[in-house]
Amino acid sequence: MESQLKELLGFLHDRNPQVRHIALENLLPQTPKEAQYRRIFLDQISGGGLVPSKEPEPIRDLKLLCRDQAAIAHNAFRALVNLSDSALVIPFLGEPRFLEFLVAYILVSLLFLLARGSPNEQSKNTGSLLADLATMVLSNMTVNPTVIQTLLSLKIQLENDHPVASRASTAPVPTFTGPTQTREESAIFLLIDAFVNAATVPGESKEERKRKGDLHFLASVFANVTVVPAGRLALLSLRSGTAEFALAKLLSFTEHPDTIRRGGVASTLKNCAFHSPAHMAMLKPEDETIAIPPSTEEGKGMNLLSFLLLPLAGPEEFDLEDMDKLPASIQFLPDTKKREPDQFIRLTHIETLLLLCTTRPAREFMRVNGVYEVVQKMHETETNLPVMEHIERLVNLLKRDEGPETAIEEVPVEETGPRKDSVEDKKDSNDDDEIRRMNFDLIYIWEPDSQVFAPNHRTLEMAQHTALLSVYDKSNLLDLAKGLKESGVRLLGSGGTAKQIREAGIEINDVSDITKAPEMLGGRVKTLHPAVHGGILARSIPSDQADLAAQSISPISIVVCNLYPFEATVAKPDCTLANAVEEIDIGGVTLLRAAAKNHERVIVLSDPADYPEFLAAWKSGNGTISSALRNKFALKAFEMTSAYDNAISGYFREQYASSHLSPEQLAALAGSPGYINLLDALNAYALVSELQEALQLPAAASFKHVSPAGAAVGLELNDVEKIVYGVDDLKEPLTPLACAYARARGADRMSSFGDFIALSAPCDLATAKIISREVSDGVIAPGYSEEALEVLKKKKAGKYCVLEMDPNYVPEKSETRQVFGMDPNYVPEKSETRQVFGVSLQQNRNDAKITPELFSNIVTANKDLPKEAVIDLIVATLALKYTQSNSVAYALRGSIIGLGAGQQSRIHCTRLAGGKADNWWLRHHPRVLELPFKKGVKRAEKANAIDLFVGGEELEGGEKAQWESLFETVPAPLTAEERRAHATKLDGVVCSSDAFFPFPDNVHRARKSGVKYLAAPGGSVMDAECIKAADEHGIVFAHTSLRLFHH
Repeated sequence: MESQLKELLGFLHDRNPQVRHIALENLLPQTPKEAQYRRIFLDQISGGGLVPSKEPEPIRDLKLLCRDQAAIAHNAFRALVNLSDSALVIPFLGEPRFLEFLVAYILVSLLFLLARGSPNEQSKNTGSLLADLATMVLSNMTVNPTVIQTLLSLKIQLENDHPVASRASTAPVPTFTGPTQTREESAIFLLIDAFVNAATVPGESKEERKRKGDLHFLASVFANVTVVPAGRLALLSLRSGTAEFALAKLLSFTEHPDTIRRGGVASTLKNCAFHSPAHMAMLKPEDETIAIPPSTEEGKGMNLLSFLLLPLAGPEEFDLEDMDKLPASIQFLPDTKKREPDQFIRLTHIETLLLLCTTRPAREFMRVNGVYEVVQKMHETETNLPVMEHIERLVNLLKRDEGPETAIEEVPVEETGPRKDSVEDKKDSNDDDEIRRMNFDLIYIWEPDSQVFAPNHRTLEMAQHTALLSVYDKSNLLDLAKGLKESGVRLLGSGGTAKQIREAGIEINDVSDITKAPEMLGGRVKTLHPAVHGGILARSIPSDQADLAAQSISPISIVVCNLYPFEATVAKPDCTLANAVEEIDIGGVTLLRAAAKNHERVIVLSDPADYPEFLAAWKSGNGTISSALRNKFALKAFEMTSAYDNAISGYFREQYASSHLSPEQLAALAGSPGYINLLDALNAYALVSELQEALQLPAAASFKHVSPAGAAVGLELNDVEKIVYGVDDLKEPLTPLACAYARARGADRMSSFGDFIALSAPCDLATAKIISREVSDGVIAPGYSEEALEVLKKKKAGKYCVLEMDPNYVPEKSETRQVFGMDPNYVPEKSETRQVFGVSLQQNRNDAKITPELFSNIVTANKDLPKEAVIDLIVATLALKYTQSNSVAYALRGSIIGLGAGQQSRIHCTRLAGGKADNWWLRHHPRVLELPFKKGVKRAEKANAIDLFVGGEELEGGEKAQWESLFETVPAPLTAEERRAHATKLDGVVCSSDAFFPFPDNVHRARKSGVKYLAAPGGSVMDAECIKAADEHGIVFAHTSLRLFHH
């Protein structure tokens, strides 16, 4: 087959046009990147990796055939579109004569032909289609800096009068007739004119659209050209005889229906924004003039924000004050207005705004012209994480306080992001590579079996597909090797894999043939070599291809690998540590990870069960497989290496680590804890342990559903507090630990009903007696006195759960949870190890220390933070560390008095916690302390009755009668004035938040509940407003810079 195709190459320059047409028709299917015999076009230039001085004959013939009859030219262009994805081909296409032909062809075929019209409709259709093909070739070519330089210097001779274009009915190459007076015009400017004139006109029919052509691919030409400083300056220069910058003509296409056109224009705008001296010219309105250095000629402003913000805007409404800031084009948008649907284009627009933010005048202009207002609304509905993160960076730049203006200022857009150009736009700037990485940058491929143009990422051209096979499990191996060989794939194998395949009569090369190094260290090193991993990891970009060529390395298309059976080995009873070490696969894991990382180009097979599916897809796809299948295989490889690493670390953790929780470290002295009991017990014990370590005071916590209902340290109770917490009748003296538990339980008695208790110190008799009176599920402590244990064992007829914790236990640094399985057919196991439906998630445990120093960064005018407030802040903040996020906690006198947990909105957390704190304080009202309960009313009934009384609920029917039956005399409700007067007496409360306050309403609400001291991480764009609100109330506000999300 290959020899026959090579013979056809000779007929491309046959004198008979019919022979040329037939030859090209048969060769065209071999030009796409995945074609089996594509190498026949590239043999002369891909062997040594160096471009020869003589042009390869097939490329030269195809260039000439673009000037042939329409049907032949059509196929010649299609072939060059496909072949121009190779960096080695582009230099031959970029030579000045062919480049000038392409540009002239695009201009004459579309603009001049259609300006005068043609009696031959078929010629019109052909001309527009071929012009589109020419733009695709040009788009692929302009990834090469040399081609860009040539294009920027190219001048086209034009007639001063409107030209008349004519062509022979069989030859698409245009010829000119008309006036002889000519002028020179820059090719890039003329291409901009062609691009603008080819755009869809509202109301155009489909037939008119077809005749006219699209030229959408010129957008990528402009994006590629503006990668280099000279290209940016070209588009930021004035057209001769006009006051309009060339770039301004492209702005209106940010809302065009075609994704390629919109995306290319978006990347062009972003690239031009790297030239910081142009920022104000890009932003200023059209009725103002300005020069762009280094030029001194002034042109009209481009009014960029009108075109940049419009695709980012939706149908939302703005208040009149914000509306006045917006450009006129995005005021009063209809309800049907949609945002840019493509996430990459949205990201590109936000990156452009970020680049504009690198100069102070541009930032100040954007602040007063609606940028913040639009992107803030956009952020509310945005779902793409990178776009959201870039919006947040942009808002931070726009909302930050500016210092004194300096002569030269640089603001980083992001740590690893693009840098702005210097004023001189130096020729050797590294920004070119940075811009190219960020571009809406595609290579266009003509799909032979369809009538559409499909964007495709750049791919490495290969003389032949190569598969590397290195497996332990050799199931289905021979069938796979045979199938690959029959498809023309070159096979490479390591050690025993190659031996088995060779013994079956299938040709295969050893890995050492390309590494030039034998296996060593008893097989420990086989495939760890640049010749292997360079071939696997090479990306589909010209620079990687050049690196391979320079090192004479061939790309590897397929990696087949599975791993030593580590888990099976260590599961054997007689497995020694030495046996386990030898079963740790190094090279195999490296192969899998490398191939899976580069799965956009490389196919990775890690499961022998996948071989038949792969072979069927490979054969039906003529040497390629779908992206979905490629992704599936890559994911399976990542999952294999992840599970393998977990098995290894798990084994050695058993061998070496000493931080496991053994039965000796957590013992059940009474009762039998359930799953939720243990979750509550261990989280609660972690909290009280940290409280005692931080404050050197005994601590207690009341936990419900993995969040604290209350937490406190052992400060002495006064007489009123003893009544509020229901311990005034105890005969036993209240120890500090008993005070801590009374406070923790009494903070929110309704939430604590049925809690699990944690104590930081050994449980004494006084504490045990308080516990014995309450409804709870169990207690965990580092020890129990004999008297205390005796009391607790009698609770629930001996079924009350009493856990003893080793005080010296130190947990591991990482935590593992498992959540919903990715496979739609996954069936979860009946047992669950802190998992839901089978996917493991691992993160480091939050081991941040909460100390007084955490609250030293006070950002308000009032900086008076007393020791008592610091204790309360530590209690509140440590409680948040073990509370389901979002969460806010209020504390006073060493105890949580209100906690809002698990809310999606920060303000709802603040309100929920504040409401609980308000109820807690009302329980101190003299009328509440003197409620005339009947004798015999149970503690739980009293707690519920008090909660209803202070809550002010209006009861009806049986509920009202039942409530009234608890009292000797039915108490009158608290009046609004009584509530208000009592509320004003609450002061000195602290409030801590597990993340920043996004708006000042949180501060105002906290103050209503007596908050005098605030703590939050900071980092909101509204920090300044929150600080201002705190200053209004005289609140002390500490920024902790520590986020405490817990899930």
